Amino acid sequence: MMRIIYVFFLLTLFSCFNENNADLGGNFTFVRYFNGGGDDVAIAIKETEDKGYIILANTTIDGATKIKLIKTDELGNKQWSELYAPQAVTGNSHILSYFGYGIDVLPDGIGFVITGAYINENEKSELLILKVSIDDVGKTSFITKTFPSLPGYQGKAITVSKDASENEVFLVLANILNSNDEDMALGEVKSDLTATWFQTYGAGKADLTNKLFINEAGKALWGGTVQHSGGTDMRFVKTEQNRKNTDFDLPIGSPGFDERGNDICNFEFGYAIIGNTNELSGGGDRDILFKLLTQDGSVITSKIFEIKLDENSIPGNKTGNAITSTQDGRLLLACTVPSNSELKFGRGEADIYLLKIDGNGQVIWEKSIGSTKDEQSVAVLQASDGGYIILATSDFAGLGTVLLMKTDKNGNIQ
Repeated sequence: MMRIIYVFFLLTLFSCFNENNADLGGNFTFVRYFNGGGDDVAIAIKETEDKGYIILANTTIDGATKIKLIKTDELGNKQWSELYAPQAVTGNSHILSYFGYGIDVLPDGIGFVITGAYINENEKSELLILKVSIDDVGKTSFITKTFPSLPGYQGKAITVSKDASENEVFLVLANILNSNDEDMALGEVKSDLTATWFQTYGAGKADLTNKLFINEAGKALWGGTVQHSGGTDMRFVKTEQNRKNTDFDLPIGSPGFDERGNDICNFEFGYAIIGNTNELSGGGDRDILFKLLTQDGSVITSKIFEIKLDENSIPGNKTGNAITSTQDGRLLLACTVPSNSELKFGRGEADIYLLKIDGNGQVIWEKSIGSTKDEQSVAVLQASDGGYIILATSDFAGLGTVLLMKTDKNGNIQ
């Protein structure tokens, strides 16, 4: 394995909890922490038209969870942040909550659309769509829509698309909770947030990623994890829109072991999935798992990454959290790896671990990035200038904090 490089961040209480900007680590790299006093969990990130970033997070304050959007410029400097929470129901003491799980950028940079879940006064989940608009002077406004007629739905991914009449619509992927027969759904929602159709699918309890793809033939594809009596497998689904029968709904795994699919991306003429498996340990600790699939779900490459230091395996669960294709035809994996004081590996409870690989799973370079705190990688993408953006959740003083960093093209923070 290539030489491991550690990058340690010095945090201060002031910079974390007032969302002030840290100094730049270099002309094209940065480290930023955002927290407004709640317990924040980073969810997703997109690059915006102005080469900045929009971050989707959930924040919990006094038991209520709210959706949080953070808009930054291309250097990670915060431009604005907003919280979105449901209105209280008169005469009901239950704490209402909004959770965001998927986000897309509206065309021409005019706003964002988010899907997630509304926890209602009966403590049940309803599908949530939140549309944020930005006017010419940068002022934001929003509308929300919940769907009581779709009980147990939790929106996981959303993408802007066009219907047959070339009108803007949103395609929504959702988990279905507490259902005996159907565990996921795909739907179409108009720009005014009224639903056109929703189609449900079964084949085992779902845990879906927040990515939804529409190919050139108009087929919808997504991935995740499927649970069954023998454990869990990666899951890969392809279907015609608004059709009950899928083209396929594939469990992808090794018999007798648990495998999870945590993120998926386009790669060449197929898709790449990252997750974890306990196969190498014989059912014990989990290691990072990568699979490359064709459009029809055939496995081209399957690779397990067992993180080592000087030929010593790092104990504990290693998780592949996020994956993106790169401008040079490779893949970047953002993972979470536990620290180990005995082996002098890492500094905190867990660190971010980056792996750049080719389509065959061969490692090109690897980097461990962390502080004395617990960092959990969440999302990764390549910026327009070739550097890499990593979104993570960092624990600080017992509160989750959104961590945004940018490395150069070789994974370094200068």
